[in-house]
Amino acid sequence: METNDGGQAFPRPHSTMPNGKDMYAQDGLTARQWYAGMALAGLMANPQEADAINRTAIAANTKPETVVAGAAFDIADAMIAHEAEERKADQP
Repeated sequence: METNDGGQAFPRPHSTMPNGKDMYAQDGLTARQWYAGMALAGLMANPQEADAINRTAIAANTKPETVVAGAAFDIADAMIAHEAEERKADQP
C-alpha cells in the first residue's frame, strides 16, 4: 500500500518574473515531510521524550535517531489520515 504523502506543502508553479525571466516550478516538501519535521522538533524539545526514545532504542537494539524518525513520520501519517477523515466528514 502506498503511503499518502499529503501532496506538496509548498509548491511553486512555473511562472514568469516581472523582468521576463522564467521561474521554474518547484515541488518542495510533501506535507508528510513538513509534518514529520514539525513533529521531530517537538519530540526533540521535550527531555522526557528523549528519555523514552533512548529506552525504546535500547529495547529494540537500534539507534535513537531511527526511533525518533519513525515516531515523527508516524505522527505525520496520523495527521494526514485525520485530515482525510475531516474532509470526508465535511462532504455532503
